[in-house]
Amino acid sequence: GLDGTQTITAYGYGMNGKEAIAQSLKNGIYDLLFKGIVSEKQECNLKPIVPEVNAKEKYEEYFNKFFASDGEYLKFIKGSSSKKWPTTVSQNGSPRIMYKTTFHILRSELRKKLIEDNIIHE
Repeated sequence: GLDGTQTITAYGYGMNGKEAIAQSLKNGIYDLLFKGIVSEKQECNLKPIVPEVNAKEKYEEYFNKFFASDGEYLKFIKGSSSKKWPTTVSQNGSPRIMYKTTFHILRSELRKKLIEDNIIHE
């Protein structure tokens, strides 16, 4: 978006809806940070915010805190809508459900925070 946001659709699994939605939010931000976004529309493709190879491992402590259940990642999410996906899988005999979540990430603010925290450089 022109306001520095990025609209993402991501999927997540969990033992319940709350877990699955939280995981989908984390997955979307993770992809934006480390993988980049690939879209059918060429103009929507984005390179990862954190381009450094092995940055996830290098700054493991930082990102573990960032993605904790009450982590900082939540500050960069603006609006979301979730839908239970009609797929249930089992892991070790425990049912897991999947949710599809579409949300806006405050991309420019997230990038600014990573610069301030010395994770990326301008």
